[in-house]
Amino acid sequence: MNKQSVNIINRALLNIGFYILLAILILVLEKIAPSGPCTPGFGFLLYLFSFPLTASLALIYLYKGAFKDKINFINFSIHTIALSILLLLYNHSW
Repeated sequence: MNKQSVNIINRALLNIGFYILLAILILVLEKIAPSGPCTPGFGFLLYLFSFPLTASLALIYLYKGAFKDKINFINFSIHTIALSILLLLYNHSW
């Protein structure tokens, strides 16, 4: 493997690890401070905060992929898939 492909894999694994850690943190915070009928818990608040965070990261990587480095489209795809999963979970749960 050349250095560029190792760099792509490392970035992709870092992004995937970030979303796994985010999911675990959301679940743990929801167990510690659960949401009630009128008050959102910390897990739900982090879940809502993850939408603009994921969209911002996707737009950053889209910009970088379009104007700077074509490799960033892989990271853009990871963030877009994560945003789609978040939207599907939002429509399905809570």
